[in-house]
Amino acid sequence: MRACDSTTRIVSVSWVQFSNGYRVDISSLGEACRSRGIMLVVDANHALGAFEFDVSTLPIDALATQSFKWLCGPYNAGWLYVRHEVVEHIRPFAVGPLSAIPAESFLDNGFTLRTDAGRFETGVLNFSGIIGAGASLRYFRKVGMRKIEKRLANLLDYLAEGLLSRGYHVLSSRKKPEERSSILVFRHPRPETVAFQVAKAPIQNSKERNLTRAKGLDRRGVDPWHAECLNRLAAAGIILSMREGALRISPHFYNTEEEIDKFLQALP
Repeated sequence: MRACDSTTRIVSVSWVQFSNGYRVDISSLGEACRSRGIMLVVDANHALGAFEFDVSTLPIDALATQSFKWLCGPYNAGWLYVRHEVVEHIRPFAVGPLSAIPAESFLDNGFTLRTDAGRFETGVLNFSGIIGAGASLRYFRKVGMRKIEKRLANLLDYLAEGLLSRGYHVLSSRKKPEERSSILVFRHPRPETVAFQVAKAPIQNSKERNLTRAKGLDRRGVDPWHAECLNRLAAAGIILSMREGALRISPHFYNTEEEIDKFLQALP
């Protein structure tokens, strides 16, 4: 909040950071924003489906998320929440037939925006995506978000302990439970000392390596050793992401300790 001044109108934040898994204290941030008359807008893409929360009880003014990440749903389906008290203070940048209060006749050219968050709906809905997202929600409710959140916490603890025991550095916050998510980022303490060991035993030819890259393994912020490590893991059937020169692993509740053991054994 130190960066905010009298001209700040909106603070936009990712609830869980993609780069290291850090979970922001939304309650404290939201209260600080409200005390200064600032709107809080939250990206919940790495939060929904990973831990339990009720957006209506939090000091959030707007929240956007999608179904294809932690909810395991389809692409192009998501949600926008806007607190009722601020709806009329936000001007839609685009409108469509669903944005307006329905008229009695299609020949009525009047256009009055809806008074709820529906005013931000612009056109035809993605019905197939909605059906898929609905199926995902029903499944998650059947399993129970409290069980899922507890399962993820246990898996991440097991994973972190395994990495630390092998000498790796865990970059994600592990000190405070409220700062944790289901994303764990790690690095080898001295990657330059093991680069030769990785290169010594070729794991893929150039064609196979290009195929691995074509599968969408992201190497932004790459360093040579971790890139080779990523390919070695892919060859063992383990898919991770490269983020800012480190490796990111994101298990979900359906993963097992045996799979984590397989991952740890595949590491150089």
